[in-house]
Amino acid sequence: MAQRNPNLSKHLFWDIDVNKLDFQSRASFVLERVFTMGMQEDEWKAVKYYGKEKIREEVVKCKVLDRKTLNYLSIFYDIPKKDFACYMKDPYQKGF
Repeated sequence: MAQRNPNLSKHLFWDIDVNKLDFQSRASFVLERVFTMGMQEDEWKAVKYYGKEKIREEVVKCKVLDRKTLNYLSIFYDIPKKDFACYMKDPYQKGF
């Protein structure tokens, strides 16, 4: 039986009630926070909780990843950048 909560750093979920968070159905949300604001230990806990294949499936759904995080995930998890939902969206793009 999978554990209910991966016991990630509290600061990752400062704005929500973590006790009501469904870590399975909201995996891409959780992983977006782990990889953009988490510590190395949070990533290790996420890998233990979800497994690398589930992480590969979910991180591509993340809507907002900074360039450094996107590059890291692409290289470390062997995912082409074009496969990420956020790849074509540049939050720092000027103009329209």
